[in-house]
Formats: sequence, structure tokens, C-alpha cells
Amino acid sequence: MSDDLVPRGTKAEFTWPFERTDPLLPPPEYKEARRSGELTQVQMWDGSSSWMAARHEDVRTLLRHPAMSADSSRAGYPNSNANHAASRGSQRGFIRMDGAEHNTQRRMVARELSIPQVAKLRPYIEEVVDRLLDDMEGAGAPADLLTSLAEPLPSSAICEILGLPAEDSHFLLDMVNRWMNLDSTPTESATASAELTAYLDALVTARLNNPGEDLVSRLVTDQLNQGTITRPDLVAVLNLLIVGGFDTTANMIALGTILLLRHPDQMRELREDPSLFPSAIEEMLRFLSVAHHVASRVPTEDITVREVTIQAGTGVLAPVPAANHDPEVFTKPDHFDIHRDARDHMAFGFGVHQCLGQNLARLELQVVFTKLLERFPHLALAVPENELEFRNSMIYGVRAVPVTW
Repeated sequence: MSDDLVPRGTKAEFTWPFERTDPLLPPPEYKEARRSGELTQVQMWDGSSSWMAARHEDVRTLLRHPAMSADSSRAGYPNSNANHAASRGSQRGFIRMDGAEHNTQRRMVARELSIPQVAKLRPYIEEVVDRLLDDMEGAGAPADLLTSLAEPLPSSAICEILGLPAEDSHFLLDMVNRWMNLDSTPTESATASAELTAYLDALVTARLNNPGEDLVSRLVTDQLNQGTITRPDLVAVLNLLIVGGFDTTANMIALGTILLLRHPDQMRELREDPSLFPSAIEEMLRFLSVAHHVASRVPTEDITVREVTIQAGTGVLAPVPAANHDPEVFTKPDHFDIHRDARDHMAFGFGVHQCLGQNLARLELQVVFTKLLERFPHLALAVPENELEFRNSMIYGVRAVPVTW
């Protein structure tokens, strides 16, 4: 739809969620909604309506507004479908808390994911990537980059931080995929969530009986035993670390590889000059914006944004892919450019709920892409891109990435 067909001030009516026409770009509805110059009302799966922001400035305004609650148990909180509602309701976690409750629990794990602590993991992450690439090369082409590299790396890192057996990562990954998949039935999602909760509850019991030096042991000793967190809330914190640590980075590696293969000249530049990787990773995060169903809110009081009054208890969507492709902030936003200054992106969210694991994600992405391009200079898709199947999940992804070299 052209600018001429959407007069300023017109409220566009859309049905959420949207479908992509290009698997690596946001749905075109964001562009159409942005041209209206206002917030847009969208129809939800359950017949309710929510307000949606599509401009970078408006998304920031909503995500930092003190009246915007992230608590998915509140009436009016917007979910993308029935399974989304079931999966979000099963585990609250501090990502769905507000105010002091959120801040207290977030601080409990912030140190382990700080820049200095994450930097200490670099030798381990480099070792894991080298081993995974050795195994991939040894097995021969073609290989599925998703299962050979993209999924095992972040799952190994989280298992290392939590002190979990490496062999458990396969079970945990399966639970996360079934739970987060929007194509799962509510029953399938709830079952996966319950199995993951049972695993983590048993882990807490094990650390109570035999504490070690890992993060779970520290949380049990310093927080649970001191009465500063309940056992269900501790399990929810661990659940959040598993889900956030496994899914987002795995999909960024898989989709990022496809994106680079679309741009062989820029991929060659990165191979020849690895110093470009930090800025390239930021641009990749902006361009892909895989957390496309996470920035949902509900106001606790009436608020006014861009002359629109949003009543308390009305769902609000602040999708980061829309913000990250706003041409007012990023020139030619649908163009991937590793030389772009993309630091104003919101791929990790914005405000108090900004992703706590972003330091770890950046490190993993820099290490994996540096080594992948160095090891396989002739990396290519083993099938046409239009044969790839993309995932309908809370975190955007792809089901497989067959590659050759």
C-alpha cells in the first residue's frame, strides 16, 4: 500500500498476528500502520482489540511508560493466540512482573550475565564452537546448521552457567520448542511447560541437598534459603533463563546465516575483516528482530500516546520489528548493511524489561559467525531458500538450515 492510499490520521484495521511476505523481513502491515502517523487498532484472535505502535518513538514511549504492565495475568493482556495465552500463563517469571518485584528478582541473576562475567565464558564458547564445527565438517556436507551448530551452542552455554549436564540440553531444547511453538495446541504447550517445570523443580531439590558452585546453587543458598524468593518463583526464574538462553540465540544464528548468504559481498567483507563483526551483529539483530511476539503490555491506568487515549486494561502491542524498521531512524531499513550504525535498535527490548541475556547473546553471535565464515569460506545453502520452512513461534525462526561447503 502506498503512502497516498493511507491518509494521515486514518486508523488502519488489521488482524493480529501478521504474516510475512519475505521470511527475513517484518510483515508489510507495520509499514502500512506506520504511514498513518498514529497508533493502530488491531483485532486479536479472541475478538478483542488492542492498540499497536509501529513507529520507533512510540514503541520506546510505550515500553518505558511506568503505567504499562508486563504482567500477563492481568485482564486485557494481549496474546497472539490461544496457545500463546496458555504458555504465558503457565510460568510468570520476572519478565512478567512489574516494579519492585521485577527489580528484586532481576538483580538476583544480573551479575552472572553482566559484561565482565560473560567475558569469562569466551574460552568456553570458543571451545564449544570449534568442537561443533569439527563435528559438522567431519560428518560431511550437507548438514543442518540449526541442529549442528545454532541450537547446541546456546544450550551448552546455559547448561554451563546453570551447572546442568550437557546431555540434558536435548531434553530442554525439545521442551522449549514445544512450549514456544504457536502451532502447538494449548494442551501440548501446557504439557511441555509442566515437564520443564518438573525438571527444574527437581534441580532445585538436588541443589538443596548438594549445592555446588553454579548459578542454581547460589540462588538456592543466597535467595531461597534466606526467604527472599519462593520456590515456585525460583523455578520460574530458571525457566526464563532456559527459554531465553536457548531459543533466541539459536534462531539468530540460523536466520543470520541465511541473511549473510543472501549478501555474499558483505559476507566476504566480514571474512576478510573480522573487526567489522561487532557492528555487523548489531545490524543483524536490528534487521531480523527475532523476538517478534514478546513486547506486549496492558496499562494499569488510562494513558495518552500521540493523542490516542489507551484505557486501562486494554491490550497494547509494541513490536520491536516495526520499531527496528522505522525509516525515520534507520535509512532504507529493509536494506541489510553491516556498515550501518544500528545501535538504536530494540532487538533486546527497551526499558526495565530489556533482555538480561543480551551480553551473552552478543558474545555467542560474534564468536560463532567469526569462526563459521573462517572455517567454511564457501558456505552455501544446500537447497533453494524458498524451500526453507520458517517457524510460527513466539521467537521467529526456521525449522532447518541445510548447508554445504
